[in-house]
Amino acid sequence: YDSWDRQTSTPVCVWSDRHGGHVACLYSSKVRISVRAGDNLIVRDGIGTGVGRAPFADAAHDIAIKAAETDATKRALATFGNPFGLALYDKEMSYVTEPRKVAGGKAPKDEIVNPTLSVIHPGGRVEAARSAPAFMNAVRKVLRGLDSVEALYAFWEANLPGLMALKEADLRADGQMSEAVLEALKTRARELAGVTGYVSRGAKSTTERNQDPPVLLRSKERRIRDQAHLKFVASHPCLICGRQPSHAHHIRFAQPRAMGMKVSDEFTVPLCAGHHDSLHRTGDERAWWAARSIEPLEIARQLWLAESKSEPLSSPLGSCDGSGKSID
Repeated sequence: YDSWDRQTSTPVCVWSDRHGGHVACLYSSKVRISVRAGDNLIVRDGIGTGVGRAPFADAAHDIAIKAAETDATKRALATFGNPFGLALYDKEMSYVTEPRKVAGGKAPKDEIVNPTLSVIHPGGRVEAARSAPAFMNAVRKVLRGLDSVEALYAFWEANLPGLMALKEADLRADGQMSEAVLEALKTRARELAGVTGYVSRGAKSTTERNQDPPVLLRSKERRIRDQAHLKFVASHPCLICGRQPSHAHHIRFAQPRAMGMKVSDEFTVPLCAGHHDSLHRTGDERAWWAARSIEPLEIARQLWLAESKSEPLSSPLGSCDGSGKSID
């Protein structure tokens, strides 16, 4: 751009080592950002670090160099402050956007920067609401008419812009309106899914396990929470590239969607940070796995059996069209 430029110094390899068939390295980099405002020149420096890990040395070093340059650039930009529009590390976005003003000079508690909050109904009709309470009432009215989890999830996705605007209103007015709407969504999701709570594997005593409730009293789906199993899954290399460390990714299509609830911990597979982020950015997880010829549900089952020595307690909805790739 004409008004600013970036200069990057030569990256420095601080540390490098080979372990377990992978090369790991740490780089440091310095970036200088120069901004010209008329006759004034403003210069800011940022120093960043980056780690790279890959089966081959050139790939590991390339990853670390790019990560170090990115980190240094972000740190240099952040020094200009929020008024410059670079609130990279400020979740509240202070001084980036300003609330609307009224006669007294204060922002009203039930108004946001955008003058209108819109509720998109399942049929596509748009209902305008000029205040946060009106938006809340409209959402609650729609929730009462939804008859499935799928319809609820579609309504939630269609109204994400309005929900984010409501959250911004809360930040300026110190209210709890967005939390109330989110809680209403979760409550309705539990009602529609017939889920009354989570099931933790190993949490019951021997006596309780021998006295299982009748079938009619059990929830329709079981969502097990097992931190030890998540750590076990994360200890394996990424299914796509073999990098470590990995994250335990929950396979989203393994169970019906439920607001605010992940699928059971039985349905998890290891992915590195990069591929984990890539998967969460896609709108069709089944197609993402199928394009890589991987059957994630079968791999998740193998991991569960390897760690717990028993068949999964929950039943997945189905699989994707992969080739059934397995792990050792």
